[in-house]
Amino acid sequence: MEILVIGCGVSGLSCGIRLLEAGFSAQIWARDLPPRTTSNVAAAVWYPYKAYPEHLVVGWSAASYADFVQLAQLPETGVVQHAGIEIFPWIVEDPWWRAAVPGFRHATADELPDGYRDGYVFEAPVIEMPVYLGYLIQRFESLGGQIVVRRLASVDEAFAHYDRVIDCAGLGARELVGDSTLTPIRGQVVRVAQGGSSASGWTTMGRVASPTSSRVRTTVSWAAPPTRAVKT
Repeated sequence: MEILVIGCGVSGLSCGIRLLEAGFSAQIWARDLPPRTTSNVAAAVWYPYKAYPEHLVVGWSAASYADFVQLAQLPETGVVQHAGIEIFPWIVEDPWWRAAVPGFRHATADELPDGYRDGYVFEAPVIEMPVYLGYLIQRFESLGGQIVVRRLASVDEAFAHYDRVIDCAGLGARELVGDSTLTPIRGQVVRVAQGGSSASGWTTMGRVASPTSSRVRTTVSWAAPPTRAVKT
């Protein structure tokens, strides 16, 4: 069975690899290839965030966590395991994804910076995306997959050649399938010096203004270029 995957970011490449491993014939068509994909600039750390439905996502998250732990054994993947801490100025319950993470615990008092009352401590896979995407391309092609640079005006063009098509075009799906409700959300990635915590690896902070969210994101934004520096 021949299957076409649209898109050559992390989702498209991962789908293609799984299809080939399962014995299918897979080809990828994509307008842009790495490094010109959104996946290249992802702040890639394992963390289930605003993914639903939670009762299904927790199982998927556990499976991906286990796979990334295995990939971290291979230096060429760009995947590493880092211990880190997520800190809160309020007392928090266990997160809904708790069961997916071996070794999860709450922070002790001496691990918390001044002004913070609770925290999650656990190891998480951290992925260097340009390296990881290169690894995925090599893996896909070594299994016999082919990548073709091709711009599609609609998904109908793909179905003219393939009976089975998997859409991993990301924002490109807005035009491919005519879904005007699909909009981008800009996430904020800030590189800072380590400080204020005894934890090594990574640190995130729950928002003081709203305990319902511990990530920073903005509304719809089509602009791709990053802001190089932020002054405080």
